[in-house]
Amino acid sequence: MNRRSTIIMTVLLFLGSTTVIAKSSDKAKEIIDIIHKVNSYWQTQNPKHGNSFWHYAAYHTGNMEAYFLTGNGEYLRYSEAWANQNEWKGAKSDNRSEWKLTYGETDQYVLFGDFQICFQVYADLYKLSPADYKIARALEVMEYQMSLDRNDFWWWADGLYMVMPVMTRLHRLTGNNLYLKRLSDYLHYADSIMFDQEEGLYYRDHKYVYPSHKTVNGKKDFWARGDGWVLAGFARVLQDFPLAHKDRQFYVDRFRSIAKAVAKAQQPEGYWTRSMLDPAHASGPETSGTAFFTYGLLWGVNNGILEESEYGSVIEKAWNYLSNTALQPDGRIGYVQPIGERADQHKDVGPRSTADFGVGAFLLAACEYARKLGATTAEKESFGDFENISEVHQVSSEGAWCWFGDPRALHYKSENGNINKTYIGYIDIHGNIKAMQYDFNKNMQEEILIRSCFQPDDHNNPTFLVLPDERIMIFYSRHTDEPCFYYRVSREPGDITTLGEEKRIETENNTTYPSPFILSDDPNHFYLCWRGIGWHPTIARLSLPDSKDNVTITWGPHQIVQSTGARPYAKYASNGKDKIYMTYTTGHPDNELPNFIYFNYININSQQLEDIDGNILSNISEKPFRIDKSDEYVGKYPNTVVDNSPERDWVWQIAMDSQEKPVIAMVRINEDKSQHAYYYVRWTGKKWRKSFLADAGGHFHQSDDIEKCYSGGMTIDPANTNIIYCSVPQRGKYGNVYEIIRYTLDEDGRIVSKEAMTNNSPLNNVRPYLIPGSENTPLRLTWMHGNYYDWIVSAQRPQGFCTSIYCDFEGFHSKTEGSKESTLSDINKKFKFNPKKDFDLSVIITPDTANYQGHLLQLGDLDYCLNGETVKPEIIYKGKVYQSSNILGTSENWRKIARGTNGKWYSPEKPERFLLRIKYKDGILSTYINGLLDQRIDILNPN
Repeated sequence: MNRRSTIIMTVLLFLGSTTVIAKSSDKAKEIIDIIHKVNSYWQTQNPKHGNSFWHYAAYHTGNMEAYFLTGNGEYLRYSEAWANQNEWKGAKSDNRSEWKLTYGETDQYVLFGDFQICFQVYADLYKLSPADYKIARALEVMEYQMSLDRNDFWWWADGLYMVMPVMTRLHRLTGNNLYLKRLSDYLHYADSIMFDQEEGLYYRDHKYVYPSHKTVNGKKDFWARGDGWVLAGFARVLQDFPLAHKDRQFYVDRFRSIAKAVAKAQQPEGYWTRSMLDPAHASGPETSGTAFFTYGLLWGVNNGILEESEYGSVIEKAWNYLSNTALQPDGRIGYVQPIGERADQHKDVGPRSTADFGVGAFLLAACEYARKLGATTAEKESFGDFENISEVHQVSSEGAWCWFGDPRALHYKSENGNINKTYIGYIDIHGNIKAMQYDFNKNMQEEILIRSCFQPDDHNNPTFLVLPDERIMIFYSRHTDEPCFYYRVSREPGDITTLGEEKRIETENNTTYPSPFILSDDPNHFYLCWRGIGWHPTIARLSLPDSKDNVTITWGPHQIVQSTGARPYAKYASNGKDKIYMTYTTGHPDNELPNFIYFNYININSQQLEDIDGNILSNISEKPFRIDKSDEYVGKYPNTVVDNSPERDWVWQIAMDSQEKPVIAMVRINEDKSQHAYYYVRWTGKKWRKSFLADAGGHFHQSDDIEKCYSGGMTIDPANTNIIYCSVPQRGKYGNVYEIIRYTLDEDGRIVSKEAMTNNSPLNNVRPYLIPGSENTPLRLTWMHGNYYDWIVSAQRPQGFCTSIYCDFEGFHSKTEGSKESTLSDINKKFKFNPKKDFDLSVIITPDTANYQGHLLQLGDLDYCLNGETVKPEIIYKGKVYQSSNILGTSENWRKIARGTNGKWYSPEKPERFLLRIKYKDGILSTYINGLLDQRIDILNPN
C-alpha cells in the first residue's frame, strides 16, 4: 500500500473534515470569524481544565470540530491538555466490581454514559496521532460493558449523544462488529422507555413520559436540550456508521423522523423553547437545544440525508437566532439553560447565562453552517484535495478490475468462527495480480502477490472460490488470447497467504472471465463459467483439487448459447444448491444496436438450460440454445427476454431476492453512445419490471476515442436486493466526477431513498462491488478510484488503468509493518539466521540486471537467491529449495507494444532495486517484495 496515501485517507476520512481552511465563500469566512471569536473567548475565560464529566466533554466535541474546520492549533492543544489531565479516562476506578451505570459523579460510575462521552474526543485525537494509550481505557470500558448481559445503559435522552458516537467511532477503529450490535441493543432499550412513536421525539427519561408527567398546560413535555442531544447524536453516529451495513437505514430513518418533528416545533423567531410542544411552559429562547438542533439539521442537509428545500428556511431562522441573539458582542454564548434534566421554567435564561456544553453545541452548528456556505478544509497543503470525501478508505494504491469475472471479492466465515476473512482481488498496471486478505478475528491484513508479470489488462482480475475443505481457490486468465486458466489453492483453510504453486486448466478455446461455483447437490465438483467457445458463454464441471492441487474437467466444456451477435456478455449467480443463473446480451453494445438482454438458468442435475418458468430450452451437452433479436424469437421465448429496447443494453450484475426471483442491474446506451441510463430489473413472477434509477452520463474514463459504452458501473446488495449502488456523474467541487450513490427501492421498484457514498471526490469512483457474504461485517462495499485510460497497458496508452481500490471500511492500517531498513552489507556482516529466534528485517536489494541470478541475501544457513533460469526468487535452507511462483520482475515492456491481445508473452523488466522484507516468527518464514507477500514457508516442518 502507498503509506502516504493511506495516512491521508484514514486521517481525513474518519473525521469527515480536517484542518486549515482551503477555499471558502466570503459568507463562510464570516462564520469562521465567529467561530474564532466564540472559542477564543471561552478558552481565554477558562484556562483551567475540568474533569472528564459530560459537560466538559461536550464542549470538547465542539472544540475538536472547530479544529478540524479551521486548523487552529490552539484548539487542538486545548483538547489534548484536557485529555492528558484526565489520563485519557472517564471515571477512573479500576475495580470492576464497583463500576456503576446510574447517575453519579465519582470514579465508581464508569458505566454511566456521562463519563463516556470523553471517549469521542479521545478517539478523534487518536486518529490525528495514533497512540494506544489514548483509547486503551475506552476499549477496556466499552468492551467490558458489551460483555454484560444487560441493555439498560441509556436510560436518559442525553445518553444517546454521550455514548452512541463512542460506539461507532470505536467500531471504525477496531472493526469489531459487536459495537454496532450492542449499539442497536442499547438503543432499542432506550426506545422502549422514552421514545414517543406518535410525536417522533424522546422524553428526557421515563419520569417525564406522558401522561404521568405533563407541562403546566397539560401537554406532553419534550425537553429541547434532551432532544437536541438525540438529533445531534444520531448525526454523529451516521458520520461513522458503515454505509453499506444492513442496519444503517434504520438510523437514517430515525434521524429523518426526529428532524421532521423538530422542524415543526421551531418558533417564528428561530429558536426552540425549553418545552418543545408547549412554548408557554417555559417561554423564551434557549440556546443549547437550538444549537444542537441546528447542527443536526445542517449535518443532514450537508450530507444529503435531509432535503434543503424542506429544511433550508428552518436552518436560516435558527442561525439568525444563534448569531444575532445568542451570540454576545464579547463572544459569550448566552441564553443557555443551566445544567438540569427538564424544561425548567424556574431557571433564569438570559444573555449572560452560558455553559461549556452550550458553547460546544454552538461550535458544532457554526462549523456545519460554514461548510454549507462553502468552507472546505484540508489537513495540510501536501495532503491535496481529499477533504470532503467521507467513509472511504484505501485498500490498495494500485489496482483495477473488469466486472464480468466474479466474485472478484468475497467474505467467508466458518461455522466455528475460526475463519472470518474478506478477500479482495485486483490487477495493477505492472502486471501484478494481487489480493488483500483481511482477518477480522485478528484485525490483520496482508496484501498477497498471486502472480507477477502477467498481461497488464484489467480483464484479468482474480476470482475466488471457497472449497468444501475451506481452502481458497483463486482463478485468473489472460484476456481472450490463451486457451487455459491459471489457479492457485491455499494450503491452509481460509488463508490465501499460504498459496500453493500455480496450476493450469487447459482448454481448446481461449478464455476470459472465470466465474466459479460450488453447488450442494454436487459437492464433489465445482462448476466454472466463462467466455470461451466461439467467444460465447461456456461451462464445465471439474473435480475438486487433489492432494497436489490438480483438477480434471469431468463434463464439458460446453457452449451454453449461440447468439447472432459475435460476443455475448454474461453475468452469473447461483442458489448454492442446483442452479446457476445467467443474464447475458446479444453481443457487445459497441457492435449491436439494439442489444437485447436475456435470462436463463442452468440446472446442474439435468444439465439443461431452462427459462424462468422451468421450461427446457436445451440439453447443454448436445447443442447451445440459439438466441436472436427477431420478433419471432421474442414471441416464442418471451420470458427469456429481459429487455428488448431499441438501445445498446449491457449487464452489470444478477442476484436472487429472498424468494429466489432474479434481480438484474443493467444500463441502456443510446445510439451514439453519449447517454447511458441505469435500470433495476426484477422478475415479478409474471413479467420483467424495469425501474429507472439514474442518468449515468457517458463513458466514465479519460479516453474519448475508445470504449464509449463503459459506464461508471452498478452493483446489487445480494443480502438486500432492494439496494443498489451506482457510479453516477455529480457536479462537485472538482467539476463533474463519478460518485457512488446508494439507491433503496420498495417492493414495487420505486426509489424511496438516495444516499451519497462518496462526495466531492477529486477523481472518479467507478465499478463498485458489494462483497458477497459480507452482510455482518463492516467491510461491504469496494470500488475503483482514480483516472482510467484503457483496459490494457500499451504504447498507445501506457497509463492504462491507473486506479486504486477503495472501500467503506477503515480497518486497513496505514503503517507498514516491519523493521527499519538496513543496509545489505550490515545484514551480511552481522546477521545469522537462528531458527530459535524470531526476526523481521527489511533491506533494499540492487540485483545485477546484466547477470540476473545468484545470491541476493545471505543470512548464515539461510540463502535468498534468484534462479537464473526461472527468474524466480528462492529460499534455500539446509539443502532444501523453496521456489516462489512469481517472477522477479514486472510487465513494463507492454508499454512498448501495440494495443491488443495477441497471446504473446514479453520479457519481464528487471528491477534495478526492490525492497525485500523477510519476517520469521514461530517457525514461519515470510518474504515480501515491495510490500507484497510472495512466499510463506513452514521452514521447520518442510513437506
